[in-house]
Amino acid sequence: ASLLFDRSGLPVARTFWPTKQTLHLTPTWVNDLGGLPVVVKIMGFSGGQGVIRVDSLVTLRSLLGALLAQGNSPLLCAYVPDAVHWRVFVVGNRAVGGYRNVPDQGDFRTSASDDPADYAAALPPQACEIAVAATRALEFELGGVDVLTHPSGRHYLLEANFPCYFGHAQQNGQDIAGAILDHLLDKPPRI
Repeated sequence: ASLLFDRSGLPVARTFWPTKQTLHLTPTWVNDLGGLPVVVKIMGFSGGQGVIRVDSLVTLRSLLGALLAQGNSPLLCAYVPDAVHWRVFVVGNRAVGGYRNVPDQGDFRTSASDDPADYAAALPPQACEIAVAATRALEFELGGVDVLTHPSGRHYLLEANFPCYFGHAQQNGQDIAGAILDHLLDKPPRI
C-alpha cells in the first residue's frame, strides 16, 4: 500500500524495500532516510507488533538479513521523532472521527489511550484529508487510517486499515457505528 500511496501523491515517510540482492545498500538507505534511528516494519502484524526502531547500522544489517532469510519482506523507513500519532476513521468520503494515540511507556510505539481528552482532541484537518485520500486510493468505504503530525506541520501517512477496530472511539462518544449505518442506508439498493 505504501507504494500506491506514494504514487497517489500522499505524504508517506521515505521508504525502501530491501531484498537479499540489495542488502549491501543498507548504509546508503540509512543516509537517504536522514540517518539513524530508522524503522523496520514487518508486514502482517497489528497493534505495533513488527514495528522495530533500530539505532545502529550493525543491528540493522543483522535484522534485515535474518528477516530476509526467513522469507519476510520488511520495509525500511524514516523515523519521525516527536510526532503525534492520529487514528482517523473514514466512512465513505469523509472523516467521521478519530483520536490521538499516545506513546507506550518505555517505547516509541503508540496505542489507544484511556484518557477521554485524547478522544476529544480536534483532529488536524490535513490528517483528515490524507485519511480520506488514502481510503479512496485503496478503494475502501471504511478505513482506520494512521497519520503522524510532526511539530514542523508535516504529516505522514503510515497505513490505512480495513477492517479496523473503532471500539475505543465508540466508547468515548464518537458514533462511528452510526456513521457506518448511515452510509450504508444512503447507498442505492443493488438489484
